[in-house]
Amino acid sequence: MVRLVIARAVGNLPASYYSRQFLLGLVLFFVAGFAFQRFDLTASTAAWLYALLFVNTVLYPFARIGYECSLGYVLGFRRLRSSQSWIGDYVGSFMADDGVPILRVGVEVVLGMVIVAICWSCAVVIGPLSLVYLYIFNDTGSER
Repeated sequence: MVRLVIARAVGNLPASYYSRQFLLGLVLFFVAGFAFQRFDLTASTAAWLYALLFVNTVLYPFARIGYECSLGYVLGFRRLRSSQSWIGDYVGSFMADDGVPILRVGVEVVLGMVIVAICWSCAVVIGPLSLVYLYIFNDTGSER
């Protein structure tokens, strides 16, 4: 039963996308862990903090896909097709139809880093919501 729920929730999520986002979350885990070593934390506070960092790292790929799906829906990039992996439409940066970036490169890089930091730090909240979203809409590849 649990295996079926997990398979339905993350069935269409490409392994390359998950591994890339997980490695990015792992980098953020080590950066945040290194930054928090400078503070004088008690053992119990440090244990809770590192547990939160670990959970954020595990849930970050799902938080990111939830962010990209919701942003794609708001901006009108929603193209759900039952014949293809619909999640692939949201992987990558947002481009105009002719492949030209919408924003200047410097602005896109800074905005991307801010979005990554927000998604990773809020992954405890966004990740489970994204898993529920993926579970509901992953049945046939299109909305009911």
